[in-house]
Amino acid sequence: NLYRPAVVAALAQTDPARAFNVFGAGDGINAPAVIDDLTITLDRRGHSRLRGIDAQAFGPVGHWRAGDVLLATGAEYRWEDLSDRPDPRAERGEVIDFKSTASHGARETGSAFVEARLPLAQRWEGQVAFRADHANDFGGSTVPFASLRWIPHPTIAVRAAVGRSFRAPSLAQLYSAETRQARDLRDTRRFGVTGAADDNRSALLVRSGGND
Repeated sequence: NLYRPAVVAALAQTDPARAFNVFGAGDGINAPAVIDDLTITLDRRGHSRLRGIDAQAFGPVGHWRAGDVLLATGAEYRWEDLSDRPDPRAERGEVIDFKSTASHGARETGSAFVEARLPLAQRWEGQVAFRADHANDFGGSTVPFASLRWIPHPTIAVRAAVGRSFRAPSLAQLYSAETRQARDLRDTRRFGVTGAADDNRSALLVRSGGND
């Protein structure tokens, strides 16, 4: 990574031994010490935490047709937080062709579910379930599930099921720091046809990071 203030200072340097020469290429154009003074190593620090508490219960709640009705229920509460802090020099735009921003995010989520297994007949069994989630940043969702199982033979089971699922975006997907970096794009197939220099290699500004 090139440190912009150091590059600007080296370009303005009047001492040939300490100045940065942008013309020409190869060994001997610039002293190794001059090049070393232009580069820096960036430090990026981040952390994420996940804490939670849950309770579950399972057992028979009654008898219906071909056997016991089994019921499972539970609840959970989770706390999440994320912190992403890039190097302050990258935040200030002092790194050539690279910039990053700090970010943080947090979420609290409560969930509950209930599931029942119903013995419908000697070889038939049904299952129904519901799960509800609610978070303070994206709202809530309730998803159902139902299945029917038929056992025509002790070694054969046929099951049909229908349901929905839901997954909230992670904190990293929402809030991770945005970076901007120049990268080269090479379109070798197009360059073989056009021969244009822009198709052989062109610079693009690539933005990446969380998107809320």
